[in-house]
This record gives sequence, C-alpha cells and structure tokens, in this order.
Amino acid sequence: MSEHDNHFGRMLAETVDFSFLAEELGRDANESLSLGLEAGAVMPSAGQPVDHLRHAIAEAIGDITSHARWDLFQRFLEHGPTDVEETDSNPERLTQAETANVISFIWGHTVNSFQGAITELLAVKPCVRILKRLQQEGRLDQETRLYVGDVVMASRLRGFRFAKGADVHMLAVRDESAGCPSVTVLGVGEVKSYFCRERVLQGQLAKHVARARRGLRISGKDYSKDAIRARYESQGEVIRIVVLPSDWPLPRGFGWRQEGETRVLEVVPGSPPTATDKITAVSETEWRVELRWSREALAAAAYEMTFWFMAQIGEVIYRGGVPSEWSEMTPAEAGYNAAKEKLYYAIRPYAVKAEESKRPGAPKLTRKEVLEMQRAIALYNSYGFGYALGMNFKNRARKREMLWPQDLDEILESGETTTGCRIM
Repeated sequence: MSEHDNHFGRMLAETVDFSFLAEELGRDANESLSLGLEAGAVMPSAGQPVDHLRHAIAEAIGDITSHARWDLFQRFLEHGPTDVEETDSNPERLTQAETANVISFIWGHTVNSFQGAITELLAVKPCVRILKRLQQEGRLDQETRLYVGDVVMASRLRGFRFAKGADVHMLAVRDESAGCPSVTVLGVGEVKSYFCRERVLQGQLAKHVARARRGLRISGKDYSKDAIRARYESQGEVIRIVVLPSDWPLPRGFGWRQEGETRVLEVVPGSPPTATDKITAVSETEWRVELRWSREALAAAAYEMTFWFMAQIGEVIYRGGVPSEWSEMTPAEAGYNAAKEKLYYAIRPYAVKAEESKRPGAPKLTRKEVLEMQRAIALYNSYGFGYALGMNFKNRARKREMLWPQDLDEILESGETTTGCRIM
C-alpha cells in the first residue's frame, strides 16, 4: 500500500462519526467504546469513542488498499469491464476474468473488512462486562485489563515475527520497577461477524494462547517468552471468549414516499429484538457472547460502507472533470453513479450468455459463472435498493435476478412479480 493510499484511508475515516452507521447501531457502537474507555481498556488509538471509530474505519480501508487486487479494483471503478457489445476494445477495461476477480474481492474481502471492524467495536462492551464480573468474583486481579485489537501482537508459532493475535486479550502487565517485567495472559477472545464451526473456534483460541506464550508486543513494547506467564500455571485455565452475531433476519418490508415528482424508497429498518447482548458462561473458563446485532444487520451496515467507499473512490477519479454525459452531476454524484454503472456492466456478459443458452445447442453458464453472476447481481441490487431487498430478490428457483422499481411495484401489488420473483 502506498503512502498516498494510506493518507486517502485516514482522510476518508476523518469524515465519519457514529451517524455514519444506522442510528441504533451507531449508538450501540458509541456505548461499547465508551464503556471500554471507562473500564481502562487499552485501545489501538487514543482519544474519544469517535476517534476509535475512525481508527477502525481507517484500518479497514488500509486492509482493503493493501490487498493484491486493490489496483484492479481501482481500474474497475475508473474504466469498468469490457462491454460485450463493444466493437472497439479499450485495453484499460477489465476482461471478464478480471471483473470476476474484482467482484469476488468486493463480495468477500471489502465487505468483510468493514463488517469485522463494526463487530469488533460492538464486542468491547460484553468483553468488559465479563472482565468486571470475573474481577468481582475474585477470579481475576483488579490490575487485569482488556487489550483490544492490534494493540497486542503475538509471536508466530514458527520464527520470531509478531503478527495479529487474538481480537481481545485479558492481561496483567507487571511494573518494570521490580526489575523483572512480566505479562500474565489471563484471557483471549475471538470475535466473528459471521457464524463459524465450534471446532474452528476452539482451534483458533488454543492457537492464540500458544502464540501468546511465545512472546507478545504490547503497545509497541516487546516481551519475550521468558516474561510471559500463563494463568493456568498457578490458577487454572486461560479464560476463552467467543463473540458471535445473533441470527434474526432483517425485515423485508418497504414502501414508496413521494417527494415532489420523485419517489423515494423506504425500507423498514431492522432493530434487535433484545435490549442487550447475551452473555453465557459455558464453563468456568469458557464464555459465549451473542451480540444483539445479527449477521444480516452487520452485513447490511458493511455493504453500505462498501458502497460509500466505492463512491468516494469515484469522486476522486472525477475530481478533474465528469464525463460529458454526466455533465449535470457533481464529482460525488458521478462517483456514486459510476460505481453502480460498473456493477451493471459486470453482469452483462453473464446475462447475454444466459439468454443465448436458451437456443438449442448453445453453451450454458458454468457453475462458476452462475456463482459469479449471482454475486454481481447481489452487489448491484443491494447498491440500489439496500441489503434486505437487494440480496433477497429471487425467482422461483431461488436464484437472484436484477431488481427494478417496477418489480417492487408488482410485489407491493400481489406479493411477487409477473415472472414469479419475490423478496425472500
């Protein structure tokens, strides 16, 4: 990642605050970080809760811009895919294979970077609550503190390099004045924004403990293996925490609101059915947290952030001038429109082949092409109509199809379109 990309990410992050998220989600993230700061949790950045939000967004953008497909992603937004009906080839345009790589990158890495960042912010509050409860019960010393994210780096199992370890650590760092600095590893936590097999989770937690015992870098200071103490050496097993989302679905309800001559889509917002996270002591040393926010709700927020990010890149691209056909648009509007347009053109090769395949003897879409097309449609639909509707507009075979305003009119009228598509 270039210094320019680094600066770009930090600059974008400075423009956001908690209103950047949906109202209730933003309030919960703010409350989670505030509680962490009050409890003395050690965060990757300094400042107020909003500063930690901005740091998390900047880190997510950094994770995106440092990826091997970042340059391809920028080319996609600036030049777009090659159009199947284009007679003059433009070498700057992406081939279908390159476009598929970008769609996979947006679908997986870009969305997951933002979704993981949001989830880790929300996880601070329940982890603090677990720490306080263990301290009140006398099972952890009062000097034990919660260390969040990359403020702690752990030694790799091979070699002597440090890399990201557990998402949260419970550590007791002893003062160096005694001449023998030491760190006691009292707990580790794994935060997931999606559902994961129990075997995988337990394996990751065990690996976090093993890596922590080989050495830690805490707030930039290194502690060798000899300085690390594990809780089970004197008091029992290391505390292990798993934080997962809940599984309630977003509402699928929607309607239109008239503003002058323009119709504005209104989608019923999703609100958690519970007021608090669910914290369960599975055993003396194992804790399970079910966030009150669901995987769908977190994904919807991450998709919104992804589309915002894409539009911001487009705005930079068109800062020197917008295309003549968009002359009435500002660079920001052109950036938003360009991102949606590029997603549309990403679908076209598959749609054309699918239509041609209806002819006798014509080749059909491969399984891989079907998957690529479904992802491109999901992104395009969600960009225009929101995650709840766009991700779940499907035909009778449960395959996604491109969504248009008239489809929503038909669904409001009879529950499905004339072709049998509905919001599932």
